[in-house]
Amino acid sequence: MKKIAIIIFALSFIVSGCSTIDMENSEFIIAPQNQKPPISGRWIISEVLYKYENTIESNDEYIGKELFFNKDAILINDDYTTNPKFAIKNVDLQEYFFYRYKLSSENLGLTNQEAKIITIRSDENYFAEFIKLDDENMIYYLDNAFYKLTLVDKDIKLEEIERYIEIERAINMPLQSMKSEELSSGVLLGIKIQKFDEDKKIIDWDYETIWINMQNKELEGLFKVDKLLVPRKNGFWEIEQNRVYANDSIYDKIIAKPISTNESSNILYTTKSLNDEEMHVASSNFQKRKPSILKNILFVGNDYISIENIDIERDDRKTLQVYAIDNLEDEKPIRLSDLIGENGTNLFNEGARNSVNFEKAITVNEENFGLVRRNGYWTLKGRVNFKEKEIEYFSDFSIKALPPKEMVSYDELAIPFEVLKLNLPNVVDAFSSPNKDFIVVNTSNNLVIYLIEGDDVSKIPVASIPLPEGSTIIMSEWATGRYPNIWQKILTEQGAYELEFEK
Repeated sequence: MKKIAIIIFALSFIVSGCSTIDMENSEFIIAPQNQKPPISGRWIISEVLYKYENTIESNDEYIGKELFFNKDAILINDDYTTNPKFAIKNVDLQEYFFYRYKLSSENLGLTNQEAKIITIRSDENYFAEFIKLDDENMIYYLDNAFYKLTLVDKDIKLEEIERYIEIERAINMPLQSMKSEELSSGVLLGIKIQKFDEDKKIIDWDYETIWINMQNKELEGLFKVDKLLVPRKNGFWEIEQNRVYANDSIYDKIIAKPISTNESSNILYTTKSLNDEEMHVASSNFQKRKPSILKNILFVGNDYISIENIDIERDDRKTLQVYAIDNLEDEKPIRLSDLIGENGTNLFNEGARNSVNFEKAITVNEENFGLVRRNGYWTLKGRVNFKEKEIEYFSDFSIKALPPKEMVSYDELAIPFEVLKLNLPNVVDAFSSPNKDFIVVNTSNNLVIYLIEGDDVSKIPVASIPLPEGSTIIMSEWATGRYPNIWQKILTEQGAYELEFEK
């Protein structure tokens, strides 16, 4: 049986995104017949370089395991692909480990300043990632630990890998047919619940994640976890919104951290009950007063997060910003042109000109954009801010461009939104599976799951889940094939509990 732990971070539908880390742009390479792949041959797991303190399983069991790489097939422990595609990027190792894993390269005993990150995809799904130090040494992240891989044989024949793959197929065929794998779909929905703090007289939010797992058009799992979890290519991460009270300021701090690590030691503040008058900051580093800005999360993806800033000291002035999750602590927003190219500046300015009379004193800032749901899709939205009679106003406008794949990896509807609105009552939003086997419809107060039957939905829903008042969906991440059951295991380990539902 394939060990789920081996592929715990091999998440589907995740595309490596650009960020402000000093990395070269990656380019996917489909290896032609006469081109050597960036990794080839037989490699062995030779030692554990670093493991997190909360690692439960023994890491020594992987020592001595062999990995096989060929341009037409790859076998990693008990997992394999016969359709590999490779992407390569050069990175500064210090920045890479800091932003991706909250570590220093010295934690692994590395002296290299740079390395190649080689990402492998299989049938457009993320498969694995390796840190190639040189031609004979690599690093592999597996089960909350980093392993050193050493080259044993630089060449290996395809026939030898295929022989091992046939053994794996024979073992796993009784457990799951190819048909069932094709109809295996799951979706993670991030839910934001708006609330109001009567004591402080300010708005606040709670976040949770709902998981739906469908196997062969049968509901296999329906779970909820009371935190916001996002699948990334190096594992699941948690997104936290911490409200900080310090030096007569009230502000939100958004934190992203891998669930496999302990809480980062460089978080220097504390948050307490809203009724505690002694709320304060734990570190003298926060003596400098920060403005009172609340952060409303609008969208979360694999690599990016969209936020609305609410400046409560400036008449609740509201602006939009997008951040790379890897660089979230830097609080450096991204410009539209950073994501969609140089034309982004022209598209933003065009939308701004059409939204507000330019005789007004408006603020045009290309960083003032975000992602929102509209008619069943994630769309780009820009904003301009202005004042009239000393009162803060803003005007939003649609940006005439699709969100890039780096932001939204899958965003299609098997049934047009207009058709859904005609046939189903109170439709607000909808999310359909890449396998076109089921669709989730968001009404004003429920999530309703339907099977897809041809060009329509089933007459009787599979399940209906009540949503708290003030709920908004801010994340939709899909898994197919082997990955729904893998994700479900991870979520239950993170405290997800099964939901009761109505049909």
